[in-house]
Amino acid sequence: MKNFYILVGPPGSGKGTQAQKISKKYNLTILSPGALLRDQIKSRTKIGKLAEPFVLAGELVPNEIFLPKLLQILKQSRKSLLLDGFPRTIEQYKILSDFEKENEKCKLFVFEIDVSTRKLQERVGGRWHCHCGEIFHTKYRPSKRAGICDICQQKLFRRSDEKPDILRNRLLIYRKKTSRIIRLFEGEHSDGYFLVNGDKNIDDVNKQFAKIFKKIHGLDKR
Repeated sequence: MKNFYILVGPPGSGKGTQAQKISKKYNLTILSPGALLRDQIKSRTKIGKLAEPFVLAGELVPNEIFLPKLLQILKQSRKSLLLDGFPRTIEQYKILSDFEKENEKCKLFVFEIDVSTRKLQERVGGRWHCHCGEIFHTKYRPSKRAGICDICQQKLFRRSDEKPDILRNRLLIYRKKTSRIIRLFEGEHSDGYFLVNGDKNIDDVNKQFAKIFKKIHGLDKR
């Protein structure tokens, strides 16, 4: 059985952090369109050059730019995947839902991470990133030396799509488009839809996921 575990939530909801913890605990491969696109942009590939203007503006990247690459990865994978931030539109939802229907050994499980707007702004506003992949926060995880990574000693930076005006645009898009597909998941995949309280701290949120995965494995055994 090849399962697709889908993490859905607004920017700053902790999808990336929880994805890392879940993938290690359950030996899952993470597939993140956001990370994929950032790698493509950094490498200056054709996909990256086409996607960059949309990413910098906090807009959703058109399907024709990156979806073929993503579907190729989904089809070629022989093991269960943890999808971080996909699908985000009705069209993407339908493509993934059809993929499940066409593959009897494939099942979708959806985790909606619900977080208040105030908490989102606080989390994203204090983030600092390092090129080595480490993420720091001025309140929750400050670096020992201001602006310097504790791990590799490189200079920290803020992502362009996490600036206040860009964040507001990303949240608006999320509420207009992505939240609509959550209701579709809830209605059409009710046995595989789970709501997670993302306002809690990282460990408490992770405990919620642990309970859900225990339930999922119980469902799989029936």
